[in-house]
Amino acid sequence: MELALVNGARRRPSPGWRGCCPQCGEPVLAKCGEHKAWHWAHKSADCDPWSEGESAWHQGWKNYFPEEWREVTMGDHRADLLTPLGVIELQNSP
Repeated sequence: MELALVNGARRRPSPGWRGCCPQCGEPVLAKCGEHKAWHWAHKSADCDPWSEGESAWHQGWKNYFPEEWREVTMGDHRADLLTPLGVIELQNSP
C-alpha cells in the first residue's frame, strides 16, 4: 500500500511512522528498507482480498497520476486508480 492515514491525512511512508489503513482502519507500519520500494503493510493480513505485491513497474505507472486518484477504496477492494473515466487496474504479466 502506497498511502495510509497519518493524523487523518493520506501520506506516503517514512521511517518509523505508523498509520491506519484508509480501507479498514487497522494499524499499518511504514516499511522503508533499502531493497524494496517503501510501502505500508498491515500488522496482520491485508484487508483487500485482491491485494498483491507491487513491482517498481506498477508503482511507476501509478506515479504518473495524481495522488488523489491512487488507491481508492471501492467496497472491499483498493483500486489502483480511480479516474474521471473510471477504474484502472494496472497489470504486467506474460
